[in-house]
Amino acid sequence: MSLEEALKAAEDELDHMREVQEARKAVLAAEEEAIHKQASLVNSLRVALSRYMGRDLGTLGPSGVDLSWVSMPRTRAVQRALEEIGRPVGPAEILRYLQSKGRSEDQSEVISATLAHLKRSGLVENQGWGAWVATAEEVHTPY
Repeated sequence: MSLEEALKAAEDELDHMREVQEARKAVLAAEEEAIHKQASLVNSLRVALSRYMGRDLGTLGPSGVDLSWVSMPRTRAVQRALEEIGRPVGPAEILRYLQSKGRSEDQSEVISATLAHLKRSGLVENQGWGAWVATAEEVHTPY
């Protein structure tokens, strides 16, 4: 085998190893998403069953998710996240925080729209690009 052939074989092997690594990353990401979706489904079913039965089945689901976060309206969840984080943050960080609380259905674009709505209501304010905070009190606006 010549040096050129050996180099070509080594490069081909490196390319193959990178492809395998990327495939593993994709599988792990898909597994993580499936787990998150299943946890959200379980939590949603738990909340629905709790409401149907007219009694509290507990505030924590089997995966330790606080069901109050899963069942609260998105506007309240975004406002509460800002209150709990306690510093200026952007929509992506709010989304990660909500997802850590079991709200897997929320998306970044929806968080941005919710922030705009909360701003009109005086419940949050923008302190610069991507820097949102909760305000102390609600201000009623005509829209």
